[in-house]
Formats: sequence, C-alpha cells, structure tokens
Amino acid sequence: MSESKKLASLIIDELGGPTKVARLLNITPQAISRWKTYGIPKLNLRFLKLAFPNLKAWKEAKINGWL
Repeated sequence: MSESKKLASLIIDELGGPTKVARLLNITPQAISRWKTYGIPKLNLRFLKLAFPNLKAWKEAKINGWL
C-alpha cells in the first residue's frame, strides 16, 4: 500500500469513518472511500491539516516521511 493510501486510511479512521469525514467536507461517503484507493486530493489534504492539526496520523506521516 502506498504512503498516500496509508495516510488516507489513518485519517479516515481517526476522524470516525467515511460518513463522518464526508459530512465535514460536504461530499459523499463514496468519495471519501475512494481516498483509500487513490489517496486524498491535495486540496482536501490541506484543509484537513489546517482543520485537524493534532491528528495522530500527521505525526505518523512525519515520522515515516509521507509528507
């Protein structure tokens, strides 16, 4: 699994799943689920980093050199 897919899975899980993330971004849960296959679009990734700077996923990504 690529780093972007791993990061997407970590973020989605930490925020409560595809449905909750979809509500935060006002998009469909299916679009969020696609992130696990294709990675998070850059604009959404930037928003999530600003909106949720204290996620454990960011720390893990930094440790592993994913960002």
